[in-house]
Amino acid sequence: MVQKKVGTLGRSEMIEYRFDSIWSVIEYLKNAPDNRFFREKSSETGSFDFTGTYSYGEAEKLCLYGGEKSDFERFMYLKESLDDTLIEKQTRTTQFNDFVGDVPNVPLYLMGYPLNMIRQKREELNEDKVIDIYFNVSVPAYTSKEQIFNRGVIALSLIDYLEGLGYKVNLHLFELSTKDDQVCLYEFNLKNLDEAADYRNLFFPLTHPSFLRRIIFKLIEKTPELTQEWTYGYGAPAGYDLIEQVFHIEEGNKFVFYSPSDMGIQGMDLEEDFEACISRMGVKKKIEEDKRNNDKR
Repeated sequence: MVQKKVGTLGRSEMIEYRFDSIWSVIEYLKNAPDNRFFREKSSETGSFDFTGTYSYGEAEKLCLYGGEKSDFERFMYLKESLDDTLIEKQTRTTQFNDFVGDVPNVPLYLMGYPLNMIRQKREELNEDKVIDIYFNVSVPAYTSKEQIFNRGVIALSLIDYLEGLGYKVNLHLFELSTKDDQVCLYEFNLKNLDEAADYRNLFFPLTHPSFLRRIIFKLIEKTPELTQEWTYGYGAPAGYDLIEQVFHIEEGNKFVFYSPSDMGIQGMDLEEDFEACISRMGVKKKIEEDKRNNDKR
């Protein structure tokens, strides 16, 4: 199912398309007519080095079925390795004296003190807190496949980490780009609140360059509202300021993934990319703030 809306954003025309699944995206692309301005189609002519696939048909198949098995296995291995490096615990342990417990407090026992056992209590840090993660699949043309891949791995590790701490996480997957006086937004509903992350469903859109450089490019080629100017470069990816304006990022608990280079993601060392990325997003600061607020209750 696809929903379309055309409005304004400041002085620009705002064009919005919302899809409820990957299948609805592919179905729309099969049936929608081409925008008459796009005579040459980058979704079909893009090179393997740029897109990571040899054809649009290959990209469509990977998009529908979760990517190549070997690529997905590599992704899961790297993601699990990254998960293991996270220093924070999902819960913390506090100790206190009680009538019953795990081990005796020997000095208190010898003194005849009734609360002579050490009891451990596992305390959840957060409960029913909601965090929204906004992920723009659009990236500049110079962005490497490795940068795109690492950014996707980091996003999924972050989702699991936050949910392990007791947060509920919404993932807002979208492509937001601009050209002259037009802003174009495509949104994809692939993970809702209270749903566990489906790695196979999210793997291709978050980590593979062909989701942008073939699937999204095909969407652009079939969006009738776009002007001829979009044929020159297919628009520019939105920066943080525009994403903040469109999604009201200043309200609530929200983290934003945008251009990998602007987030410190270089695509060479996953752990270094992770540290740079979450530092720029202020993730640790947010968690520490919630811990302090939790301790006050």
